[in-house]
Amino acid sequence: MMNIQRHIRRILKEIDEDRVQIRLGRSADRHFGKVQNIIIQVDDNDITSQDDEPGLGKMNIVIKDNEIIVGDIFIPEKYRRQGIATTVYQKISDHFGLPIVSSKTKGFNQTMEGGYIWKDREKFEPKNLQESIRRVLRETKFFRRRINLDDVKKRLSLNAEQVYYETESYEEFKYELTLRAVEAIMYNEYELGWEDLPFQEEIDFVTDVSDMFNDKIKSLYKHYKERQ
Repeated sequence: MMNIQRHIRRILKEIDEDRVQIRLGRSADRHFGKVQNIIIQVDDNDITSQDDEPGLGKMNIVIKDNEIIVGDIFIPEKYRRQGIATTVYQKISDHFGLPIVSSKTKGFNQTMEGGYIWKDREKFEPKNLQESIRRVLRETKFFRRRINLDDVKKRLSLNAEQVYYETESYEEFKYELTLRAVEAIMYNEYELGWEDLPFQEEIDFVTDVSDMFNDKIKSLYKHYKERQ
């Protein structure tokens, strides 16, 4: 009976943790390390921003000497005291494959709320990578939680010329161009190749996004067609 209860608690904990996702914002190299903005999502809604948007919080980390420390973290009042910060710290550690250590041990100031996170631990260690990959591949909304659509839009022009000459119709060009942008982001951000991705969900997501950016893709297609 006790084993069943532990199993149920573990499943409920994983479901709750899946409500919280992260994606990378802007980054900059500084003399004290690499500063990386972290955008936190709860139930598919951004709760932090890299642009100081009203009503949203912010989070920045510093990466140096194969360790991570949290520089700034401000979570809106509505989302506090729900264990979100602890979940975010673990997800960041898993993503980079590096431990997060307390900023206080590195001589930085620490808020009372930040100190509470470190009450019963010395660091956040990355979980087993393969275990993490298998878990995220089972998630619903896999791509929508990980792909920044602004990044997709920026990448469309990078491969447009090559894709134009490799495809035979506008519809094929439209899908293939979007697919390459999505798969490039998944590989660069998460080191996941096409063979690691959920097949049908990828097709559905790429189709939806290509429709969303139809005007931009059409202008790229027209540009190369007129050059012939």
